[in-house]
This record gives sequence, structure tokens and C-alpha cells, in this order.
Amino acid sequence: GGLNLYQICNKCINGKLEQEFRGILYKMFLNLIPFNEPQVWLKYLTESRNAYKSITKELIDSNVNILPFMNCEEKKGTETYEKFSKLIPQEDYELIGLIKLDVDRTFQELDLFHNKKIKELLCKILYIYSKRNSDPSYCQGMNEILGTLFYALLPSMSLNSDTLKNVKHDDKQLDPEYLYEQITNDEFFEADLFQIYEELMSRDLKELYTYNDPRYRKKNNSIDKKNLTLEQIYDSEDSDLGKRIKRIFYVYLKTIDKELFDFLVDQIEPDIFLFRWILCMLNREISLKNVIRIWDSILAYEFIEFTVNTVEVDKTRLNYLDYFCLGMIEDLRENLLKAEEGGMLLMNFLQYPNEKNIKKVM
Repeated sequence: GGLNLYQICNKCINGKLEQEFRGILYKMFLNLIPFNEPQVWLKYLTESRNAYKSITKELIDSNVNILPFMNCEEKKGTETYEKFSKLIPQEDYELIGLIKLDVDRTFQELDLFHNKKIKELLCKILYIYSKRNSDPSYCQGMNEILGTLFYALLPSMSLNSDTLKNVKHDDKQLDPEYLYEQITNDEFFEADLFQIYEELMSRDLKELYTYNDPRYRKKNNSIDKKNLTLEQIYDSEDSDLGKRIKRIFYVYLKTIDKELFDFLVDQIEPDIFLFRWILCMLNREISLKNVIRIWDSILAYEFIEFTVNTVEVDKTRLNYLDYFCLGMIEDLRENLLKAEEGGMLLMNFLQYPNEKNIKKVM
């Protein structure tokens, strides 16, 4: 009979997904393993894990000083830290330095992210991703996307993989328990986390980080904000992030709530808040526990929309993120219409006060 995909996706959207299954479902939602062919899952995983081992050998093991610099606990400016500028290529010195700075600030309200080994893991994956993916390379905010994935996937990691060492691979291809243990095997957690992160970034997230490219800095201030159309947005020379912001605020919001749109359009620039909401996929606005529930919905919706239905849809991926942002604006409706000063309006957007309503927004 196969998997009941719609039941699984409904669990995600309703915030009822069992956290130990995220490791499998995120791989499936991102098409890293074919949802309807479990008999080949191990083949796909083995190939991707071996590929990561080769990548690590090429980018990390080729210079014995790369990893020690990543793991250096000294601060920039100290003798120990600065000696690495002579031991590794300058571009790597600058890249790793920037990544270390951001990882040291990633979710520091949680004790988990103070762990030295976890910081080293995040630095390593971000470095490898950045070396493999240029234009853009590393940008601030990418660390938080990876940190959120780490937090989401950690509970699904199996810690008893030693029990599998004597199991014959041939006889267990379709045994659910064996498949689960292999897919969530802690020995391969780093490789799987990297693969999931790289694939997620490819779903239009990477393009959002090109917003600072010089070709987008010329602003068109003559647009008619009150009558902007989707066609005008898509045909503009704005960045992908700029187009996404305009689409949510100037088209979608106007369509579903013209009264609120008319109230806001002359009082606030949507870039001020939607820039951060979209680029970090809401992880600066919502607690990690609830953000992960939202990400479950985003990836489940994406999977159904692009893989199962395979119909012509909107021009961008991760559309559910846009819809959720729109739902958050609408959820603030009462607060916003009561706010008389621009500063109070802005505070509602920058310090989202309605997290208790997240289930309703979803």
C-alpha cells in the first residue's frame, strides 16, 4: 500500500510530527531518497555519504591547518589565532573567521549551542558548503538555517548503531527497523546534515542571499506600490528576496485584506521586517521549538506541491514560507490597526507578540 503521504503531511501541518522521524522525512521531502522506493534508500544514502567523505578529504584533509583553525578557541587578534593567516590560504582564513564569528553567536540562548563539538560541526559544514557553492558564498544568516536544521534533526539520530554491526545487509533491505537505524545512524549524522542543508539551500534559499549583489542596488522608487502586479514584480530587476517581499506585501496582502493593506502601505516599508522573516525562515521571530513545526509544514507543502502533484505552480520554491509570513501579518491585524504610531507598528513586526497563535496561523 505504500506510505500515506497526505496523512504524514497533515501531521506536519498540524504540528503533530513525531520528532524522531524528521531525519527520514526531511530526506524524503527534499527528494534525497525516493518516497516510493524504500528498497533503494540505502543505496542513495551510501552514495551521498561516500560523496561527503570525498568532499571532506578534498577540502579539509588537503590542508592540515584548516581543521585546527576552525577548532581554535582563541579570539581574533590573539597570536594563536593570527598565526593561521600564514598557514592557510587568505581566502580560507577570512571565510572561516567569518563563519566562526557567526557560529559563536548562533542560538546562544540555548546551552546546546555552547557545546564546542557542535560549534566545530557547524563551522565545518558551513565551510564545506561555502567552498562548493559560490555566488554567493557564505552570508550571515546561513548559520541560523544550519543551526535550526541541526536542532530539528538531532532527536532522530540513533545512538545505538553498534547493535547493527553483526546484521547482514542483504536480508534487511526492507526491514523497517533496520532502515530506520541506518538512515538515522549517528556515524553518518554529519554527512546527512550537510546533504539536507545543501539541498534545502538549493530550494531558492541560496538565491535569496544574493540580495546584496551590486546589480540590485539600483532602486526603482517610481513604482506604484498601491497597484503593483505580480507581472511587474517578476519582470523587475529586483533581487529574488526583494521580489518575494513585494509579492507578499503588495499583492497577496492586498488581495486577502485590502483594509489592512491600505492602512499599512504608506506607513511602513515591508523590507524592514520581511527581509529577516524570509531570509532566516522565521527563526529570529519564533522559538526554535515552534520554528521546527513551521519548517515541517514548509517542507511537507513543498514536497506535495512539487513532487506529488507535479503541476505548474508559482515561480518560486518554499511557497508555504510566503503564506506563513502572510498569515503572521494577518494575525497581527488587531494589534496593527490599534497602533497609532509608526514605532508601535514596527515593534509588532520586529518582536512578534503572538507566538501563542502559531497553530492558528499554520
